[in-house]
Amino acid sequence: VAVKQAIGVTSQHMNLDKELTVEENMEFAGRLYRMGRADIAASTDRLLTFLGLESVRRRVAQGLSGGMKRKLMIAKALIHDPRYLFLDEPTVGLDPKQIIEVRELIKELGKKHTVILSSHILTEISAVCDHVFILSKGKLVASDSTEHLLERMSGAQEIALLVKDKEQRMEELLKELPGVEEVSREPGEAAEEVLFHVTAERGEDIREALFHACAKEEIPVLEMHTETKSLEDVFLELTGADGKGEQA
Repeated sequence: VAVKQAIGVTSQHMNLDKELTVEENMEFAGRLYRMGRADIAASTDRLLTFLGLESVRRRVAQGLSGGMKRKLMIAKALIHDPRYLFLDEPTVGLDPKQIIEVRELIKELGKKHTVILSSHILTEISAVCDHVFILSKGKLVASDSTEHLLERMSGAQEIALLVKDKEQRMEELLKELPGVEEVSREPGEAAEEVLFHVTAERGEDIREALFHACAKEEIPVLEMHTETKSLEDVFLELTGADGKGEQA
């Protein structure tokens, strides 16, 4: 009972009573937590105002938009002011505008509550979470801030270099440069264009050396940028190639 009083939960699937109004859904949730009527009313007023649902408080839940339904689910989970809020796939089925609204809401909720977000949408994790836990086959394989996790997994510097290489000289030139560990290539979109992926030795910054080498050989550089790993890359690396059944 004490644990239930400390947590609020929203599932991936809609768990609203569609035939009740917004405020009736809130009252029902409050009564499940054995709250008094005055406390339910005060909490309902506060949350509906905070979540932008005040204008639809007497509307039947079935008639709400997807974004409003998701907000109402979160409001129900917060009715008793829990310390911990668990959100399972909170933006599933929402349109892009609603997704942005819910993500901003989660950030705001994080100022007062500990929000634990479970999702396979890793761009969402990157956008709203301060700390990431990655589970694989029931075991914790990573626990760190998003920033530190990406830094730790990125390792050596990786450069994408798009050049116009008429004489196919660039690959050997790159392999001979100090600090270069690995070079791979693929055709560019236009004729004579080649895209190289150049990996530096750990701790080396090879961007300036690449620029000077191309300038010396008069090979036009069309594009050069550092390649960084996404959270998806890190996830797949830690959980295996398919990542089936895994969760962040």
